[in-house]
Amino acid sequence: MTVLTTTLEQPLHKGQGQYQTTIGFIDLLSGPFALTGQSSLNQLREVVAQVNAKAGPNEPKFEVMDFDNKG
Repeated sequence: MTVLTTTLEQPLHKGQGQYQTTIGFIDLLSGPFALTGQSSLNQLREVVAQVNAKAGPNEPKFEVMDFDNKG
């Protein structure tokens, strides 16, 4: 089971309009089913990289923070 969550947007630089949003990724990243979780995490990171590459100077940037639920 994969859980995604976001946090509040945080300014990247004080006084600028650009914000960063953290996407939390919680899934099996170790143990016998780690390949499934790692694959999903890699796909999410690729999508985030593509979105960030296309974002304008005043659009929010995204980052992925991963957590292993050690299932």
